[in-house]
Amino acid sequence: AQELGDRLISAWPPGADLPNGQVNIGANTSSHLPWAGQTFSTAEVGSCQLEFRYLSHHTGDPTYAIFADRAFRAVLAASGSHGLISADLQGNKRPVQQGSKITLGAHGDSYYEYLLKQYLQTSQSEPHFLERWKSAMKEMMDRLVHRSTEGLLYVAKETNGKIIHEFDHLTCFVAGMLILALFELPSGEVPESYFAVAEGITTTCRSMYDTYSGLPPEIIDFSSGSKKIKSTDAFSLLRPEAVEAMYYMWYYTGDHIYRQWANDVLVGLNKSARTLHGFSSLKDVDAETVQMTDTCESFFFAETLKYLYLIQSDPELLPLDEFVFNTEAHPLRIWQPGEAPQMNTML
Repeated sequence: AQELGDRLISAWPPGADLPNGQVNIGANTSSHLPWAGQTFSTAEVGSCQLEFRYLSHHTGDPTYAIFADRAFRAVLAASGSHGLISADLQGNKRPVQQGSKITLGAHGDSYYEYLLKQYLQTSQSEPHFLERWKSAMKEMMDRLVHRSTEGLLYVAKETNGKIIHEFDHLTCFVAGMLILALFELPSGEVPESYFAVAEGITTTCRSMYDTYSGLPPEIIDFSSGSKKIKSTDAFSLLRPEAVEAMYYMWYYTGDHIYRQWANDVLVGLNKSARTLHGFSSLKDVDAETVQMTDTCESFFFAETLKYLYLIQSDPELLPLDEFVFNTEAHPLRIWQPGEAPQMNTML
């Protein structure tokens, strides 16, 4: 783990605040994504902190946390006094917000997740993370949370101050994040109304699976007031976020409806995405004839299958007052700053 960390540090060019998007592990060199220029995804540069901080905690070498924290401080500085931030940043040193797209879906999602989870990871000892997360959630509730004509709650996007009534499957993670905060933070830190929002978003995410294949599209469109699937968004990458939301809702409420929903997801996977040697993404979830892409993303194994397993397991298998999941669903043990790592239970 430490050798890999040492090699990944090469993602940061000398003097840079933000890491490049790709690393040559063998050569210890890095370069940014060729199509991105000097644009950096807020989620990408804001989603390495749990891992690098964890490595520093266990090795006693602060180097990894220093680099990750440098990136996160740069994102916080770019956001100014606001909770929500543009999905993209410009420049790898003292970056600024690029464009006006606000989303908790692609390019934005896990930055908000890591605001909360960094606070939880170090036993709620770094309040600046919590305050910024609370600010972001208040702005999200005020500006982005909407309800369709059929009563489905969703988190929209915003461009140039205009609401884009779309809901990414990626954004299903918000439900799990909200319920996690409600149950793991001290009473009164977040509004009780967040429970109904988490519940409503999870219900919307479940509705995304009401397709011919039993699997969800990448995005659903609410621009007409009700739920629709655009042909350009009808593909499925077998993403985990809906099952993630179901897992958190089941873990904290004990309501077995979420286990049933997760089982429905598994049925859809076996029906429409299973191949002789694994699973495949789909081109169109509503097509009567299944069209596979012959590809499978790594998050399907790291997250989708793991949450499907955990939701049917004893909740004490991974107690969430002792562990925090990174954005790829790898459990990391919570610790107190200055505390020696528990080497016999490094998970």
